Amino acid sequence: MNDVAVSLDAVLPPVAYADWSRPLDLAVPAGGLGLVEATAQRAADIVRLVAGVHAPRAGVVRVLGEVPPVGDRRGVQAFRRRLGVALLPGGLTSNLSLRMNVIVPLVYGGLADAGEAARRADAALAACEVAHVGALRPADVSLDLRQRAALARAVAREPELLLLEEPFGSIDQDDVPALLETCRRAAGTVLVVTHTEDHVLRRHAGWHVEWENEQVQEFTGAFRVR
Repeated sequence: MNDVAVSLDAVLPPVAYADWSRPLDLAVPAGGLGLVEATAQRAADIVRLVAGVHAPRAGVVRVLGEVPPVGDRRGVQAFRRRLGVALLPGGLTSNLSLRMNVIVPLVYGGLADAGEAARRADAALAACEVAHVGALRPADVSLDLRQRAALARAVAREPELLLLEEPFGSIDQDDVPALLETCRRAAGTVLVVTHTEDHVLRRHAGWHVEWENEQVQEFTGAFRVR
């Protein structure tokens, strides 16, 4: 079994900017929960490169043993079946209830039939403590509940890799440990990317790195910047 879930090898972002001017090497160990702290722009680029939303300008990104097939519609669909992703903003569909926001991607993504999708959705919404408003639409609930629903949608996929961008920014910090445990149970590997200093996440992550001013300020995992 591959012991690296994600690797960025000499990667530069899709569009050049001063904040990320040197190639980045990043290795995310398979299994457990890891945290990458970076500036807002770097965090956004890292998570979208891993999700296969964008391709790097230089270097190679590998996720779960494959290069994300950016631009290949069928390839992207197959690739993303292996992922659970929650990016900023949450991306919930405004005219669907929170519950249907979890069910519909499972069915149309080919991950489950309607019955199994409903079971997974109900379990994920309950675990993220948002089941009580599952019948409401995103606009009818508070920002913290929308963020929980977006997390439930990602968790319900039971992914090999759960990829989260700033997932707890609107959620009470006292509730974060239980949500992290939900993430661990749901996914083979959990990668959280954030642009804020979060001591709760640091305490519960198996490893974390802090990337600032082109230098690694602190690390407890496999990470280096050249």
